[in-house]
Order: sequence, then structure tokens, then C-alpha cells
Amino acid sequence: MNWSPAQVRRFRRRLPEWLLGGALIEPVRTFVTSIFIVAGPWILSVLALAIISASLEPVMGRAATEDLRLTIIYSLCIAPIAAGPIGTVAARLIRAVIDREEPELVPEVVLSSLCLAGAAAFVMAGLLCGVLGIPSSEMALAFIFLSVVTALLWVCLAVLSALRAFVFLTGAFAAGLAFGLFCAFVSGSTTLEVPRLIWSFTAGLAFCVALVLARLVEGLPRVPGASLDGLRALLTEMRRQKYLALGTVLAMCGVWVDKWVLWAGPDSERSLSGFFHFGTYDSVMFLAHLSIIPTFAAMQILHDGTMTSATRQMRRTLNRRASLPTVRASVEMLGTRVWNGIFVIFFVQATITATLVLIAPIVSQRMHFDFEQFLMLRVGLVAVFLHSMFYVSSAILVLCGRSRLFFVVQLLFFVANALFSLGFLAVIGPSAFGIFTASLIAATVCFVFAYRALQTYDYLMLVGENASLFGET
Repeated sequence: MNWSPAQVRRFRRRLPEWLLGGALIEPVRTFVTSIFIVAGPWILSVLALAIISASLEPVMGRAATEDLRLTIIYSLCIAPIAAGPIGTVAARLIRAVIDREEPELVPEVVLSSLCLAGAAAFVMAGLLCGVLGIPSSEMALAFIFLSVVTALLWVCLAVLSALRAFVFLTGAFAAGLAFGLFCAFVSGSTTLEVPRLIWSFTAGLAFCVALVLARLVEGLPRVPGASLDGLRALLTEMRRQKYLALGTVLAMCGVWVDKWVLWAGPDSERSLSGFFHFGTYDSVMFLAHLSIIPTFAAMQILHDGTMTSATRQMRRTLNRRASLPTVRASVEMLGTRVWNGIFVIFFVQATITATLVLIAPIVSQRMHFDFEQFLMLRVGLVAVFLHSMFYVSSAILVLCGRSRLFFVVQLLFFVANALFSLGFLAVIGPSAFGIFTASLIAATVCFVFAYRALQTYDYLMLVGENASLFGET
């Protein structure tokens, strides 16, 4: 059978969808893709670091492996703070642009968001190198560019999610991981210097970013001096969504502030390259935070599925100028569908947390934790469960357009985590009770606000959060 070139191209384009589709594979692919979207750089870094450490630590030594691990951890701390608000606003803008049928702005918005996120990560990483006094210029340069590329990857994942390019996202992510590991092992076979390994790891992330740009390059303007409409639109949207952007920054910082307290404490340790850490607490909370990944993925699926469809149906009801009883019935339907999905998420996360708490002795034994770390792990797992409730409730506030309240609750969690971490450190020493108490307070407050927001969604959309009524742009 002779196929035409057009048929061959169509076959190549649809082959991934055929292989990754179907009633059995589709839910699994959707869940895996959602994990990549919400925690992609983190997972990529964890997998690559685990493989590199297991393979090269016997040769490199523990100190060099610690430097490599801390460099990646610090870059994962900087990248979401720099790129999180930009990626969030860019994704919302891209969806709005697509809904307005103006796809020509998408590539420009993507490039603008990448430039802003890269510049922010560059400045933050450079300032941190100066504050820490990293002695090796080669190590500092590798750390800065790793932070920049990680920030770019964070934006790319948000953009691909907005474009619903889930199959491509999965493939690009896997290709970046494979390429990064390949470069690391090639570099490790010739030299075991930590900066070289960091550059190799950065190459894998950069390859994933390059694949994303290659997918979008067809939409770029063909004339010299590309239009700045995308940059103007992005800056305008960031100014309009300033509370959402600031709340996103606080949300990213709030997860790290309890670690920062210990890193700045008198009992912290410092690696050869100058990175502060507190191994007793960091390793335990790292494992605890892994348990929240299923909630992130499930919330992404719920948001793109049930929540989005129910919200659109609600808006269609309002656009038809329906009667008040019809509108209220639509609001109740929205609340029912959203809360059904959310309580399923809470139940699954509670089951995962309970299981991990029960097997904590086995995990502690395998990880060679002492008794103090064992107690930290159990308290940390419960704290992460409470934080998952806070995360889901915060997402509802964003869905209902309550960006100011979203900013307030994120500020509450950030301040509470910092104060309680300092307080418990002064009274009983290093523990996970700081983030546990902060998560308990923030989750309770945010859950109440989220429930009320869904109950009054029609009022909030038409009056309470309608910026045009108050002269805002």
C-alpha cells in the first residue's frame, strides 16, 4: 500500500494518540500527565538525582554527592518562586486568548513569560550566590543556569497544560529525563567534578524546553522585530491578577519557610560549596512531601474536568438570563459536583497518609532514621495531609475569583509557618510541629472560606469579584 506524504504525516501525528489512548490507558495517562504538570521539575530532579547518586556516590564520595543534591534542591526552591506566578498568569492568559480565538498571540505570550521567568530566576540565583558566598565561580555559574532552566521548564509545563498538549508534554518530559541522564553518565565517565554533572543535568532540562519551543516556533511572526503585543498582554494580565501572582509567590515560599528557619539556625550544616542545610529535618520532610503528589495530580484532573465543565455550565446559565431559582439551582449543582470530587481527593489522601504513618517504622529502618526522625516523619505526614486540604481549598478560592482572599490565606500560612517553626525550635528543638500547626490553622480557615465562596458563586461572579463594577482594570 502506497501512502501519500500527507497520509504519512497524519499517521505520525496520530500514532501517539492511538498508543496512549483508549478506555484503559487514557485514565492512567491523564493521571501521569497531571503529575508531570504539577510536579514535573521536582520529579525529574528526584529521579535523576537518585539514579546519579546510586551510580556515582561510591566513586564521588558523600561530600560531592551532597553538593550535587543541595544544588538541585536550591534550584528547585528558587525556580517555582520565580516562575510560579508568571507561569500561572501566562496559562490563564493563554486560555483566555484561545477562547477569544486569537491564537497568534500565544507564541508571543510564551516567549515573554519565558524571558521574564528566566530573568527573575537569574537575579534570584545570583543574589543567593552572593549571600551564601559560594567560593567556586564554576559552581555558582552552574547553579545559576540550572535555576534559570528549571524556571523555564516550570513555565513550559504550565503553558502546555493551558494548550492541552498532554501527549506532547509526556513525551517531552521523558525525553528530557533520558537526555539529562545520558549527559550525566557521559560526563561521569570522564570526570566526576560536581559542576560538570550539574551542567549535564541542566542539559536535560534545556532539551525539554527546546522541544516545547520547537512545537511553538511555527506560530512565531515571520517579520523582523516580533510584535510586543504578547509582552504587553502578559504584563497587563499580571497587573490585573496581582493578588493571584503575589499569592502564588507566598504559596511557594510557605512550603519552604520551615526549612529556611532551620537552615538559618545555629545547628545547621554547610556543604563544601557553601549551601546551608539541616539533614535531620530535610530528609524526613522530603519523604513526607512526596505523599502529596497524588493530591496535586487529582486536583489538576478535577480542575480541568469537573470544575471547568461545571463552571462553564454555570456561566451559560447566567448568559441566558435565567431566573433566580434556575441560577441558584445551577450554583448548588456546581457546589455538589466540586465537593464530591474534593471529598474523594481528601479520602484518598487520608488513606495514603494513614498507610504511610503505619509503615513509618519500616521506612525509618530502611532510611536509617533515628527515633527523633521517626517522630518527625509521622508528624510531617499528617502536616502534609493538612496542607493538601489547604491546597485544595485555595484552588477553590481561585476558581471562584477570590484572588484577594487567596492572597490573604497564603500570607496567613507563610507567617504562621515561620512563627510556629521559630517557636517550636526555641522550645523543643527541631521538629515538624511548626508546619503541622500552621497547616492545621490555614486548612481550617481556608476550607471555611472555600465553602462560602462556592455557596455564593453567582454573587461573587456578578458583584463581589466583578472588577468592572469598581473601576478596576
